Amino acid sequence: MENIFTINIKSVLEKHFGKKADDIFDKSQLIQYINEKTRSANKGSKSRSSFANLYAIYVIIEDYIENGYNKKGNYSNYEGAFFNKLFARQRELPFGSRLQNHALNNRMNSEFQKYFPSSEFIPILRNHETNRYWINENLLKIKIGKSNFNIAIKLFNEKQIRTHWDEEQEKWYFSIVDIVGVLTESNNPNNYWKVLKSRLKKEGSQLVTICNQLKMISTDGKYYLTDVADTEQLFRLIQSIPSPKAEPLKRRECG
Repeated sequence: MENIFTINIKSVLEKHFGKKADDIFDKSQLIQYINEKTRSANKGSKSRSSFANLYAIYVIIEDYIENGYNKKGNYSNYEGAFFNKLFARQRELPFGSRLQNHALNNRMNSEFQKYFPSSEFIPILRNHETNRYWINENLLKIKIGKSNFNIAIKLFNEKQIRTHWDEEQEKWYFSIVDIVGVLTESNNPNNYWKVLKSRLKKEGSQLVTICNQLKMISTDGKYYLTDVADTEQLFRLIQSIPSPKAEPLKRRECG
């Protein structure tokens, strides 16, 4: 089932894999799991277990990339990442300071198996004696036709949509212009949003007036006030954007 974060996932896939993006999205159990877990990312403190599981995947794949195994291979010879390093890294991530170690130790694998009971793989591999960890590389490598792809560097080293987590309100805010850019593939998403915002104002839509502004980093490294919307507002806004990429989200809202 698609959610607001699916836009970002698919955008990154399309950028790197082109026409094969949908096949990779459908075939990768790891991506399917990540997509499913991001559905609850806007549920405040109740989403902490989801973040823990996502962060467990993230920090191990980050270690995999930092050591160059996505390029040089020979991952089977790697001695593994220390638990203390991975857990400390989890707690450095946004609102990760209160996370416990359950996701790394078992919970993430157990939940993954509930989603994919027939899968022959689990994401996190662990040596109980040495307390070292590995990502299951079988879940990073996807075969489409005669071509093989490693999704690690593509998905985990890129960010397409700027976001902000409001600790007090316990909700995500998304850059509207980034969402517009991904959905419309416009060469000038700022102007597209400017025109759309003007049209919505003329139509008397309250959506424009209730959207907020937050300072977000731009491509020049500076922070500027940026129009943002929470999840509910974005789903309403997407109804006004004619785009094939928006259709699954429009159906979700109507359903």
